[in-house]
Amino acid sequence: LVRSKRKTLSLVIGSDAGLTVRAPLRMPEREIEAFIEKKAAWIATKQSEMEVRSNKYEKLVVENGAGFLY
Repeated sequence: LVRSKRKTLSLVIGSDAGLTVRAPLRMPEREIEAFIEKKAAWIATKQSEMEVRSNKYEKLVVENGAGFLY
C-alpha cells in the first residue's frame, strides 16, 4: 500500500506478479479493502497472466567476457 497525494485508487500488477495499491492519503482502509475485494477477480487474472509471461522467457545471465547477439 502506497499512500500519496492523489484523488483515486490504483492497482498495479508488477512483473513479479506482485500487487501494489496506490491510495489517497486520507482514504479509510475499509474503503481500500472493499475496492480490492471488488476487483479480486481482475487481480487474480492479471497475476496469472504475469506469471505465465515471466515463465515464458529464459532469464538472461550476463557473465564477464560473454558475448550476445543484438
